Amino acid sequence: MLAKDFDFDRYLRYREEKEGFLKKFLSGDYRGPVLTQRTCSEVFGVSANSKEASLEDWLNVLNFNMQLKGDVGFTYLEPWAGVPVYANAFGSPLFWTEITDVQSKPRYLFADEVENVPMPKAGECQMMQMVLDYIRYFKEQTHGLIPISLTDTQSPNDTASLILDPCELFAVSLEEPEALTDFMTKITQLIGDFSEMQIDAIGEDLYVAPGHMMLSGSGLKGIALSDDNMAVVSPASYEVIGKPYNEMLSRRFGGLALHSCGVISHNIPHLLATEGLGMLDFKITDFEPNDAALLAEKFAGTDIVLKACVYPHESMERLLPLMRSDVKTVFQVFTSGTAEECNRQYDQVAQYVHDHYKYV
Repeated sequence: MLAKDFDFDRYLRYREEKEGFLKKFLSGDYRGPVLTQRTCSEVFGVSANSKEASLEDWLNVLNFNMQLKGDVGFTYLEPWAGVPVYANAFGSPLFWTEITDVQSKPRYLFADEVENVPMPKAGECQMMQMVLDYIRYFKEQTHGLIPISLTDTQSPNDTASLILDPCELFAVSLEEPEALTDFMTKITQLIGDFSEMQIDAIGEDLYVAPGHMMLSGSGLKGIALSDDNMAVVSPASYEVIGKPYNEMLSRRFGGLALHSCGVISHNIPHLLATEGLGMLDFKITDFEPNDAALLAEKFAGTDIVLKACVYPHESMERLLPLMRSDVKTVFQVFTSGTAEECNRQYDQVAQYVHDHYKYV
C-alpha cells in the first residue's frame, strides 16, 4: 500500500484505542490481553532491502491490523533493514540473495584479533546509512503521523557472534572472559551511540519505545534487544557476555525489553537479576516449548511483562500457568488467513483466556 492510499484518520483512531487499552493493562486494570498479529515475515524479510517496499509492507500490515479484533496492538513503523547493522560497522561482510534479507559473515576467527579492535563511528557503515535513509523516508511519506521505533537492535551478545566466530566467542567467554571485555564494551557503546542517532533522526515527538516486536506506546521507555543467543549459551557464558552489557544499555535508555527465539529457561536467574528488565518476549509453541509454569513461578510478582507468543492451532492448555493475578502476561496470537479467519482465531483464544481469568 502506498502512503497516499493509507487511511490516516482511521489509523489515528486505531492507535488511540490500542494505546488506551495498553495503559489499562500496564496499570493493572485489565488482565490477560490478547494481541493478534500475522507472522513477522511480511515486514522482516527480503522486501526490507528496499525502503520503498518496506514502507509499503508496513502500511499493508497496519491496514490489515485495523481490521482485526484484539485488545492491544502494534501501532508503529520500524526501519528494519536487516540483522547485521552493528556487525557491518565492525567490518563483517554483507551478502544478499533473491530469497532472503541481507546476511553477514563473521569478520574474525580468533579472539586475539578483537582484543584491540578499532571503535567504529556511529552512522558510517552501509547498513546504518540504510536505517537512517528508511527513517527519513518513512517520516516524509507518512507526514510524521505514524510513530517510528529503533531498528531491530541485536544485543551485544548476538552482535559479537556476527563479528567473531561464535564458537570462538562462546568458548573464550568461559575460558578467558577478560579477553572479550574491550570488544564487548565497544559493541555496547556503538549500539548506544547509533540508537541515539536514530532517536534524533526520528524526533522526540515521533519516537516510540521500546520498539522491535514489543508493545510500545506513549509513556513507555527503554530499548528492545533481540537476544537470541540467550537460548543457546550456558548461564556461565551469559553472565559474562550477555547480562552486563544488556544492563549498560538498560541504564542508558531507562529500561530494557528482551526477545529471544528458542528455550530460555536455563537463563531465567540472570533475567530476573537484569537491571531494568521490563518486558520479555518468547514463544510457547511446539517448536519453541518454553516452560510456562516455570516462567510464571519465577516472574510472579515482579511486574515484568511476559509476552507469550502462540499459534491458535496448538493446545491452549499450555498457557494456563501464565493466567494468574500476580503475573503480567500478554498473549500474542500468530494468526493467518483473511481478516475474518484471523478474527475467528482471536475469538477462540480470547474466549479461553478471558474465561479462565474470571476464576483467578
